[in-house]
Amino acid sequence: MKKTVIFSVLVGLIIITTSAIQNTTNDCDVRTLKNELIRGLRPDFKYDSFKATRFVYKNQVQVLEIAAPLFKDEKFRFLINTAGLPKGIEVKFFDKKKGSKNRKQLFSSADAKEKSKTVYVFDPQVSKKIYLNYIIPRTTKQNLSGCVVCVIGYNLN
Repeated sequence: MKKTVIFSVLVGLIIITTSAIQNTTNDCDVRTLKNELIRGLRPDFKYDSFKATRFVYKNQVQVLEIAAPLFKDEKFRFLINTAGLPKGIEVKFFDKKKGSKNRKQLFSSADAKEKSKTVYVFDPQVSKKIYLNYIIPRTTKQNLSGCVVCVIGYNLN
């Protein structure tokens, strides 16, 4: 009886430890990714805010949209770090929200010169609400997750 209980406890501990290790491999270090981006703002831009977006890959394409209001007469810079992802995504900026008429694409990571890049920089030419879209590809792998970090900087000149 004692052997059965000890064996059951050991098997339970092994299962818990294994699942904890799997979960930590899918997590990303938001603080490190954010700090890398903040260093990229200097010296021309000052740090304003950041947004970390975590998601799980699914068996269908996903589009996550984030709105960022920008103040008039200020210059802004968006830095996006995708290093916390196990599989690449596409990053796009638009002038209007999804489903709007005459929506214009302002930036796409697919147009970037370096395809292996994990940090993207976008300097909007207008100061109004900007819509950031993450296009997450479909995958058949289970429990695949990650995060993207976006930092916004401003310049008053």
